Amino acid sequence: MNSWLFLSLILAHVIGDFYLQNDKYCAQKEERKFKSWFLYVHSLIIGVVSWVVVPVYEFRFYALAIAFSHLVIDVIKTYSPKGLWNFVIDQVAHLAILIIVIFSFDTTTKLPIQSMDCNGSYSIPLFILALLLCIKPANILIKLVLKKY
Repeated sequence: MNSWLFLSLILAHVIGDFYLQNDKYCAQKEERKFKSWFLYVHSLIIGVVSWVVVPVYEFRFYALAIAFSHLVIDVIKTYSPKGLWNFVIDQVAHLAILIIVIFSFDTTTKLPIQSMDCNGSYSIPLFILALLLCIKPANILIKLVLKKY
């Protein structure tokens, strides 16, 4: 498994799924289901961001597969009951797709994220991922956990 590819795709997913959409668009997806134009735009954004972090020509088909699978998972999510488990299952499904891609796509090309890494005792990309996870996804998770209280 290529850990740089994994870190790149996880960062792309977090940025695309949590930072490049807002509550208004999420509400539109829930209300209009597969008729929501943002559902398709959001999936396209996920694919583009995935290809941006892995700018390898051969990755274009994988980026399309990520975008399409994201669309399918999000459509299913709109028809599922809202709540903590819906959120968790949604994220696990997206993660499973990324893991399949990581084991399917083999690259020897140096990824852009690798140039951000320090050769010392810490990883700047991993720190950025941790920071991004602590801000928005953790906020959503805590809100869902505490919702019934």
